[in-house]
Amino acid sequence: MRGQDIPLGSRIIAVADVMDGILSNRTYDKEKHSFRGVIDHMKDQSGKWFDPSVVEALLSLDEQGELQIYEIEGLSSAEVRQPVIDYLI
Repeated sequence: MRGQDIPLGSRIIAVADVMDGILSNRTYDKEKHSFRGVIDHMKDQSGKWFDPSVVEALLSLDEQGELQIYEIEGLSSAEVRQPVIDYLI
């Protein structure tokens, strides 16, 4: 699948997954990445790896102060995921 053939939810998750991967502490990646660096990466990869409309929505949320990133340690992915699912429903 390519472009618009990929479901919108999958395109949104692709952006969120890469953001999470870059911002998360990884044992193999000792470099601490900044939120601004991640935003710049998303802009740079918009239209290449990420749907431009999804990146534009992300940038719009950031500009409006609506984008919030939380660091949660000691919780399972299910404990983190359920509140997000509840919010989206």
